[in-house]
Amino acid sequence: MKLEERDLKDETELECLLKKNPDQIEKGLKIIDNQVTTPKGRIDLLGVDADGALTVVELKVKRDDDHLKQAINYFDWVLVNSPWVAKVYPKFKIDPKYLPKIILIAPDFTNSVITGSKYFGSFVTDLTLLKYTVVGYDEEKYVVCTEVKIPDISQIFEEPRTIAEEIEYIKNASVREACKETIEQIKKIGKDVEPKTTKSGLVFKYQGRNFAAIYSRREFFYLEWKQEDGWENEAIRKLDKAVEIINNKITKAYELMGGKIAKTRKE
Repeated sequence: MKLEERDLKDETELECLLKKNPDQIEKGLKIIDNQVTTPKGRIDLLGVDADGALTVVELKVKRDDDHLKQAINYFDWVLVNSPWVAKVYPKFKIDPKYLPKIILIAPDFTNSVITGSKYFGSFVTDLTLLKYTVVGYDEEKYVVCTEVKIPDISQIFEEPRTIAEEIEYIKNASVREACKETIEQIKKIGKDVEPKTTKSGLVFKYQGRNFAAIYSRREFFYLEWKQEDGWENEAIRKLDKAVEIINNKITKAYELMGGKIAKTRKE
């Protein structure tokens, strides 16, 4: 039986997969409920760990600067209402004397989330960042979570990978070549396109503002682009799909930042 990397339909599917097997998140974790309604929004998964500490699990299927902020709002509600939650769910043996914990799960995290986690996790409560991938065979899917080390407060961020290292991280040779060509195609959009590596990937800038990004995985890469109402991304395995997105989405993102398409590209 060979496991292959899979895509998710949406955040709901991720939530269902993790709810079925919470040990994928943390050994001994039990899920009390999902989509728990609070005045501050809905908690994706509310759990209790092996020691009886309530645990807020917040999920994202793409990088989001507001990921931690959202979880902190839920943490605040759970902290205030933990005695009530313990009474409502007696079979879970919740111990209100413990501070609630936070677990963030996403395919990757922005630098602002990592920076916020560095301070919130050091001074307030137990906070864990988990990167996930989805694997499967036939119709079955499984979530594999890997913990992201949160830097110490005194620790300087490690050097970002070079563009060559970002490409070489991809294990699949054909996808690796597709990624390399995708980078070249984006650079040709305009003469002032500036590619720059970060700790988590490769961003493309126009006058200091990001309009597109690439995040490498072993078997594919995410191509991300700016829109008027936020960011969108798609998992890429073939060059023709990347070219389609560049022509229809990323050129518009570049123009949204004020860039002018190169004449050779218009032709």
